[in-house]
Amino acid sequence: EVSDVSNAVRAGADAVMLSGETAVGKYPVEAVEMMDAFARQTEGNQWRQGAFGAFVRKDHGPRPVPVEDAVAESTAQLSRDLLVRAILVISMRNHSTAVMSSSRPAASIVAASPDPRANRIANLLWGVIPVTIDPADLNRPRSMAKRVCTELGLAEKGQVILMVKGFSSEPGKNTPSVTVITL
Repeated sequence: EVSDVSNAVRAGADAVMLSGETAVGKYPVEAVEMMDAFARQTEGNQWRQGAFGAFVRKDHGPRPVPVEDAVAESTAQLSRDLLVRAILVISMRNHSTAVMSSSRPAASIVAASPDPRANRIANLLWGVIPVTIDPADLNRPRSMAKRVCTELGLAEKGQVILMVKGFSSEPGKNTPSVTVITL
């Protein structure tokens, strides 16, 4: 089970689950706690300290990447460098949320969408807390981001959050942006 969990994490799985006798044994809570510990340990070992103390993924070498992946990985690094408390992602169909989740940032990802169906699906993505917002909130994204992160207890006055939006599955419509917000 330990090697299965570690291999799944290294492969980029968003979720892992207990199976067989482990799931129905005498100690299911302890089994989940151990699985969580293994997953966190493996994730922690996927990073190495690079130049200037920044942490970078061990498996990334020089290669061109799509714009959305480059922005997501830069945002994940920014979350570590700025000790960000949360990353609020505005996403209508979870594309932006999925891209940010795959970069494994150091802060919780809050998926803000007016679509409850999209939020149910977002529950399956790594590190994501889905929140259904009023469509009118999209007119005031900065204040909405501050309010939502504060209400969830993820950040308080003086702390930094990031707001991300604009990723599209169609490259020509990609307009990613990252906003640094201090509460």
